Amino acid sequence: MALELSGEKAGSSKYLSCYQKALKSVEERLSDETKVKYRAKARKWTEDMLPPWQQRWYIHTHPLLVWTEGLNLTN
Repeated sequence: MALELSGEKAGSSKYLSCYQKALKSVEERLSDETKVKYRAKARKWTEDMLPPWQQRWYIHTHPLLVWTEGLNLTN
């Protein structure tokens, strides 16, 4: 949805500026039952954290993070 709102590539500044609006739009369309289910899953994921080795593996293999490794994000 942020892609549609911005008309730009994912990760562009215009895309990122539309992300919250898109997220809110999606959240507003969810049923109360679905929201409760997602909140429960989020709480469980927070409480039942992955072991550190799995957390490190995810960080080093996540496609977006791998893609951004070559970018100079300090400028």
